[in-house]
Amino acid sequence: MASEATHTEENKAPAEEVKPDASSAFLGDITGNNVIVKLHSGLEYHGMWKEKEYRREANNCFFKKTKECIEGYRGTVELSVSEPVADLTDAVVQNNIDAIVSPGNSFGFLNGGFDKVIADFYGKLSQKSPEQVSKDFQRELFEQVGGYNPPGSAIVVDMNNVLNVSSRRLPKLIHLSTMSMPEKIGTRDPVVFNCLWNLVTCVKKDDDISTVLLTGLGTGTGCVSLTAFLTQLLKVGSMHGAIQDISWEDAKEYNKSIKDAIQGRT
Repeated sequence: MASEATHTEENKAPAEEVKPDASSAFLGDITGNNVIVKLHSGLEYHGMWKEKEYRREANNCFFKKTKECIEGYRGTVELSVSEPVADLTDAVVQNNIDAIVSPGNSFGFLNGGFDKVIADFYGKLSQKSPEQVSKDFQRELFEQVGGYNPPGSAIVVDMNNVLNVSSRRLPKLIHLSTMSMPEKIGTRDPVVFNCLWNLVTCVKKDDDISTVLLTGLGTGTGCVSLTAFLTQLLKVGSMHGAIQDISWEDAKEYNKSIKDAIQGRT
């Protein structure tokens, strides 16, 4: 969901399907293969819908769809639904967030959609403009990966170092590249699944991260449905850490189940 365009009043939340630009999930208490994810709608963050009644409708639709998707789920990632938080700063403080996920573009621009919310958040804490935060982050992207984070990849960024802040501990930023440039994600494209897989992998490897704020991936400009996003999240949760000592026949079954999840099929 890289650099999403702001929705207008014409983009009112449909009754059955919502594309939650800033729908959020919290991953916490990560020890070994134990990952707890609390999903909640964060549509209030940057005003996808200007009128409160449409924001309320979108939130209700998110809760209903999410609860339906996770009912009966079992896996290495524990899922639950929590109430929405209207402000990113409140969400970080109340949930002891150690890292925020940027559902971004490969070039690291933080100037649209939830990425803009992230830039505003770090700007307030570092007394820098959102534009400067974006530039500083892009410089770090250049240092780590040459300036281009390929779609599906995840990198962890220490924002205290990037923004030269020593007076307080800032949440790290995990950059998930959902697309090279803002564009629609194909219904058979594995990029969201790969992003989620790499996210869980890198969080488990980082001893400094125990709680992560995650948004819906590709659900804005990428046009990934909420159902497809949640189905892929469930699949990652059930598969990550569970694949070992398998045969080619097993691999074929896993691969088929991944393709089904990408298209929102369980």
